[in-house]
Amino acid sequence: MTLVVWLGFGCAASISEPVAPPALVSWDVVPSNPYVEAEVASEELVSIVVTADMPDELIERKLLNVSLVIDHSGSMTGEQLDDAKRAVEAVLKTLRDDDRVSIIAFSSEVEVLLPQTAWSEVDTVALRASLAALQPRGTTDMYNALTAAYSELVKVWEPQQRVSRIVLLSDGEANDPTYLPQIAQTAFSSGIAITAMGLGPFHNEVMMAQMADLSGGHYRFIEASDNIGDFFMAEVQSMEQIITHNATLTFTLGPNVVATQIYGGQAGMSGNQLSIYLGDMSSGEKREVALRLSVNAKAQGAHMEIADAVLTWNDAAFETNLPYRLTEYVGAESTKDLALIESNIDTKVVQAVERLHASWEIEHALNQVEAGNIDYGQQLLQQGADRYRQNSIGLSDEDAGLPDLAESISTSLDSYAPPTAPVLYDGELNLGGLEGVDIGGGYGAGSLGTKASPAPATATAPKLSDADLIQFKKARAKTRALSGR
Repeated sequence: MTLVVWLGFGCAASISEPVAPPALVSWDVVPSNPYVEAEVASEELVSIVVTADMPDELIERKLLNVSLVIDHSGSMTGEQLDDAKRAVEAVLKTLRDDDRVSIIAFSSEVEVLLPQTAWSEVDTVALRASLAALQPRGTTDMYNALTAAYSELVKVWEPQQRVSRIVLLSDGEANDPTYLPQIAQTAFSSGIAITAMGLGPFHNEVMMAQMADLSGGHYRFIEASDNIGDFFMAEVQSMEQIITHNATLTFTLGPNVVATQIYGGQAGMSGNQLSIYLGDMSSGEKREVALRLSVNAKAQGAHMEIADAVLTWNDAAFETNLPYRLTEYVGAESTKDLALIESNIDTKVVQAVERLHASWEIEHALNQVEAGNIDYGQQLLQQGADRYRQNSIGLSDEDAGLPDLAESISTSLDSYAPPTAPVLYDGELNLGGLEGVDIGGGYGAGSLGTKASPAPATATAPKLSDADLIQFKKARAKTRALSGR
């Protein structure tokens, strides 16, 4: 028997058992134009939207295999640690007897407060006493804490029956971040996602987001500690409603087609094939990914093979772990009729991709400022804000939050070091494992065109105020949220 999963644009794909009443996973794969200019290199944009959705009456709560990893280093002072303890207590109250949980506390040393145990077998009085005894002290041995959490989770290996997740809360920089990507990749290979929650202004959001992306989890920015409980509870709810495991987008590019930019996730590239790992998806979750492609078109009337798109995942909704696969082909016709090309531009696709590009510009700007290239960073912040607004007409007022925040950050940077002088961009960037790499101009409104790049290593990184650090983290969280991460 087969299941027909209907795609957003009217096509269908047949896949194997089990049979689900409605479609749970859908996607739209839409190019910006069905035509490309003949005999020249031109640009094609592709928008991909993946949605996981399951009717409430069909959702069955998943068994959990979770490890809570709590930072109690010296910086977790005041209400921060108390709020973290209360958040852990709130999560524990939601657990069912068959759920399995461990709790890892770390500072300079790592302590397993609770080994991986079925909740029905936990001595809750002793556990609460251990939590209450935690005090702020020492440094931040994040790597060994995550290693301990991983070791606890793999004691019970039931990928078809349980959702396995490490939930990390930290307010600071890891003592040694060198091997954090490695533990994230190890977790991924075992079907374990890491949700990394960064608290306050001093955590390394770039590293925490990378760990989340590599493992298929989430990065969350928590501005104030009294919100920890809300974030923890939202994460538990997300785990309970998982529909897909290991969702992955793969694109095989056609002849004479090159990816110049990728948005919405970290991409691995091998030859003409690129993959973007989406990880676990819960009911109601939507992921947006986009490609900017350079197409060296053939003669008038020739058909251009742009890309084969494949979405794969393993079933989590019915706990079978069976593999599923959807496919879609993207092609275009080459023509010298420029009016025909112009009249067939899908402006919704162009605007969606340009918004993703604007969010990448803003994130890239923050990286440049932190490297000391303040003037260039300010240019990119304003450029990203302008681009986003130009391509957000008709969207809700809430969407104005990102460009407004970018401009606010740019203004605050006036008080820092003198601007650095830009040099011409050399166009040599490596796509492998990166997101949003740009080796070409833009498409449509707000095109980048020729641009400057930061001054070389003579720039000095500014010492940002706590308020500006918070703004940076808010902006990075918003840029990720735009693509559903």
